[in-house]
Amino acid sequence: MNVTQGQRWPKTLSTALVIIAVAIRASISFAQEAGVNEFMFEGKIHNPDMDWPTKHLGESVSADSDTMIVGAPYTNLNGQNYAGFAQVYRADGLGGWTLEAELNIYDAETADYFGCSVCVSGDTAVIGAYQDEEGELNSGAAYIFIRSGDVWTQQSKHTAGDPSLDDFFGFSVAVSNDVFLVGSHYHDDPESNAGSVYVFKRMPDLTKTHIPWGVLK
Repeated sequence: MNVTQGQRWPKTLSTALVIIAVAIRASISFAQEAGVNEFMFEGKIHNPDMDWPTKHLGESVSADSDTMIVGAPYTNLNGQNYAGFAQVYRADGLGGWTLEAELNIYDAETADYFGCSVCVSGDTAVIGAYQDEEGELNSGAAYIFIRSGDVWTQQSKHTAGDPSLDDFFGFSVAVSNDVFLVGSHYHDDPESNAGSVYVFKRMPDLTKTHIPWGVLK
């Protein structure tokens, strides 16, 4: 039916349109009251029965899809105070989270603060240890872990190509697909404590003999 200018809508049609408008408004109001698209509290992560008593668990956190990672950088490991470590949890499909892995590093030393920063993307995690002393005192490092199935393995360790005292490389990290970033906020380039961000990209490993990440800084 066509309605030209000056004509009125039929009463039954007008009534129907009013009913539809009221129903839409009611649906929107109900959705807002019900909290649709809002985040709801699901649980609390802590692990009193773990192998190592944690210190500062949750100082760093990251989540991607059904995986979360939390850092505990002040945890003591094997006699090394504040060596640090991280935990990985996986959604169990029932509204809960299950501990999948506890991550620590092969070269842990006192006050590395491994786990000060964490980030996970798919099956790749990057974890910072901002006072690692691979290059200079407290120059820092970042570690890559890869998941296969439900097993996480340390793949590589990365430091700045131009490390200096107290750079704190690894104080912040991020990863997405084939790129990860490492913050070094006290790096002295071009001047004291100017700070830098190092960009790493996953490279095709044709020879299978080298670490498949290249720095793009």
